[in-house]
Amino acid sequence: GFGIVGMTIARVFWWDSLSERLIHRLYEQGNSLLVIADVAIPQFLTGLLCYLECLLIGTTVCAIKAARHIPAYDKDYVIILGCAIAKDGQPLPLLRGRIDHALEFAKKQLSATGKKIKFVTSGGKGSDECISESESMQRYLISRGVSESDILMENKSVNTLQNMEFSKKLIEKDGEGENVIFSTTNYHVYRSGMYENEAGLHAEGIGSKTKWYFWSNAFIREFIALLVNGAKKHAANIVVLLMLSLMSGCAAYASMV
Repeated sequence: GFGIVGMTIARVFWWDSLSERLIHRLYEQGNSLLVIADVAIPQFLTGLLCYLECLLIGTTVCAIKAARHIPAYDKDYVIILGCAIAKDGQPLPLLRGRIDHALEFAKKQLSATGKKIKFVTSGGKGSDECISESESMQRYLISRGVSESDILMENKSVNTLQNMEFSKKLIEKDGEGENVIFSTTNYHVYRSGMYENEAGLHAEGIGSKTKWYFWSNAFIREFIALLVNGAKKHAANIVVLLMLSLMSGCAAYASMV
C-alpha cells in the first residue's frame, strides 16, 4: 500500500516537474542515456503502478464475490481450515468463527434437505501450540453437539495447500461422497480456492466474518501472497513493461535528434 502511494507521488508530483527542468539541459549536453532515462522512468513507474492497481482491483472483486458465495445444500463434507489456537488449546475468535460458520451451514443444509454433513478439521500442531489445531476444533465441535463419528481429523498440515491435499486424501478414504466445501475467514476464501484447485479437490468455499479493521490489513497480506505465488509471471510482465518504456525513451530521443 505504501509502495503504490509512493510511486504515485513520485510520478505525479516529483518526476514530471524534474523532467521539465532537466530534459532540455540534458539534450543540449548530448547525454542520450539520461534523456532516454528521463522519458523511460516515468513511463515505467506509470505502467507498474497501473499494473499493480489493476491486480489489486481485480483481486478485490474476486475475493468479495468468493466470500459472499453461498454453495448449494448438497454437501457431504466441510473442511475447516485451521489457524492459531490459544495456549490452553481453545480456538481463538478467528478459528471459532470458521467453525461456527461451518456449523451454521450444516444446520441450514439439514433443515433444507435433511442431509447431514461430515466435518474435516484440518490443521497440524505448531511449535507454540499444546495440541493440534485439528484436535482443538474437534473438541469444540463435540461441545456443540456434533458426534465424534461425524468428524474426520487431519492433523499433519502446516499450510493451506497441505490442508487441501491431506483433507482430500481423508475424504477419498472415507468414501461417503465427493461434494465438498471448505470454511475459512472471508478474506482468505479466494486464495484458499486457488489452493484447493491446485490440490484437485474441486470444493467451494464459505467465509466467516471478521472485524472490518482487521479485514483490510489481512487482505493486503493475502494480495502480497498472491503476488508471491505468481512471482515468475509477474516478473516477466514487469520486464516487458521495462522494455517498452526503454523503447519509448529511445524513440523520444530519436525524434529530438
